[in-house]
Amino acid sequence: DEAKGTATTNIYELRDNLHAFGQVASMGIPIFLAGDERLAGPWSSFMLHRPKATIGGETQLDASALQRLIVSLKGAGHPDVPALRKVLEKLEADEARTTAIYADRTPLHAVEVSALKAPETVLDAEEAVTKGIAHRVEAFELPSGHSLVSCGSPNLSLTVTTPPRRATTTSTAL
Repeated sequence: DEAKGTATTNIYELRDNLHAFGQVASMGIPIFLAGDERLAGPWSSFMLHRPKATIGGETQLDASALQRLIVSLKGAGHPDVPALRKVLEKLEADEARTTAIYADRTPLHAVEVSALKAPETVLDAEEAVTKGIAHRVEAFELPSGHSLVSCGSPNLSLTVTTPPRRATTTSTAL
């Protein structure tokens, strides 16, 4: 939905060192691509796929499958066709947005990104380096004095390391 795109855009403005130490999947990769230096643990994996929408509570469809469903329902005069078209527009916008992020932050062209996303592709750490998603493979060790920011679930582990910040004191003459 639109909120996901906004969140990704806001996070994309962040430039820092990112280290993947687990599976980075789906929208986790565009977030990972925000890093100026992107490191992958030797056991990391990266799963790419086209954006999907959940229809009917369980069925997940990408834009191509949803388009086929709309065509079949339109012929039957189904009342949900207008709502499904709006979902399709959002999927297409998400696809364009994420593909542009890949093309901007890796050496991959949009056509190559689309080919990797359909069908779903899982890359190991070395393959992610070859594709430009990660810059190098390196075991994770948090540098002394750095803070750790992690967003994750059982399927996603993403770490941002930030340099220590020095305390500053400002005084103003009255």
